Amino acid sequence: IRGGTKQTNIKEVMRVSEVLESRVQQAFTRQAYKAMALRVINALAVHRLTTGGDIHVPIGPTAAELRDGLCLFQPGVEDMPGDPAENLLSMVQTVMREVLKTVNGQFISRSADTEQYYLDLKKDIDYDTQIEKRAEALSDDALDRAYYSAIKALMECSDDLRYPGFQIWQYQVEWQEHRVERMGYLFFGAPNDRPTAQPERDFYIYFIQPFDKPKFADNHMSDEVFLRLKSPDEQYKRSLSQYAAALDLASTASGGAKAVYLSKAQDSLRTMSKWLQEKQMTAFEVTYQGKTK
Repeated sequence: IRGGTKQTNIKEVMRVSEVLESRVQQAFTRQAYKAMALRVINALAVHRLTTGGDIHVPIGPTAAELRDGLCLFQPGVEDMPGDPAENLLSMVQTVMREVLKTVNGQFISRSADTEQYYLDLKKDIDYDTQIEKRAEALSDDALDRAYYSAIKALMECSDDLRYPGFQIWQYQVEWQEHRVERMGYLFFGAPNDRPTAQPERDFYIYFIQPFDKPKFADNHMSDEVFLRLKSPDEQYKRSLSQYAAALDLASTASGGAKAVYLSKAQDSLRTMSKWLQEKQMTAFEVTYQGKTK
């Protein structure tokens, strides 16, 4: 190795390269490009060892240099319309975006000025582990807020709250027999906040907190309906806790780390929303005037 690279440097580069390769082998979503992705990671590792002994200098090859230096090729590119070289460059750029996404931005950086990619050995944040650790310490209140975020997305509730400080929305339901809309309220919480919703309307729908269960009196009123999450399975609980943890970490992070946490929060939110949508007829207990179904 030129430049007198020390044995410890070689070990560190090899360690990082193995972590990246393992991550791509396990989680790379574009299977057709996986072989190219692994070649690129190996190339970045070799390049890291040929930078004059300094394995932390922020330089590396561009996407075009990776294409040409590695003689990268993808079957089918010759059949695409347009310039094959430009099409291949576009593929390499796609591969790099997917690699960065797959490894959660760990150990690989891209210079905004030069568009060079390089192994960034100090960029050692295991985002998934951080989320798992934070998820273990979440309060029931944090889990309830995460649950409400998923319900809010499914119910298409806007961010424009009519009653600041309360999660209350005006809501319409079609009275199908008469083909008219009935006006009411949607609550994320218990009837304790009912006096806040003015003027009075035809109905009040409550999504009760599933974890930090509130104390309230159900007076069996004819205009109130209660929905409770009946028995969330482990898959849903895990997605819920990961969503809450990722949002919590994003609130104190900055830059690239914040973006990664927000992206992971959205992934968990989509999983939660899909679960609720698919199981909505069995996941909830609905209570009306003291009777539950």
